[in-house]
Amino acid sequence: MIAPAPDSKPSHPIILGAIEEYRHLSRVELPKGYSPQLPAKVDLKEDFAEYHAAYSVKDGVLQTERNLIVKLQEVPLNEYEAYKKFAKTVSDDHEVYVGMMEKHVTPDSYQKTIWSSPIATTRMQFAHMTRPSINIARVIQKLRSHP
Repeated sequence: MIAPAPDSKPSHPIILGAIEEYRHLSRVELPKGYSPQLPAKVDLKEDFAEYHAAYSVKDGVLQTERNLIVKLQEVPLNEYEAYKKFAKTVSDDHEVYVGMMEKHVTPDSYQKTIWSSPIATTRMQFAHMTRPSINIARVIQKLRSHP
């Protein structure tokens, strides 16, 4: 979306490119019974650019809307620190993950979800195949018969 700021203040203006607006929309249908933990809204305004990001859910669909408005072709040197902060915030928002939560989480439903996952089922099947069956009554009887 936007180039990261150089680590140290450059000796020349930072090139942003064409003056224009970039708009990115995404929609993702959520699994039934889950709700997202929405990231915070982002609103940045600088002389060189603006960035706005919003997250919402409607009818089980997560929608993300991001807008980047480039207002200058280059960032003046005196705005390096503002650009550095701006670029970091945009990058952090671009890399954000939206966590999902079961709507009605209880310890039992959480445990049931874990144990019904494909990997848990496979591990349980493997454990049953490799573990010899033990007759507890027979073990106790043998222990009692030996002093």
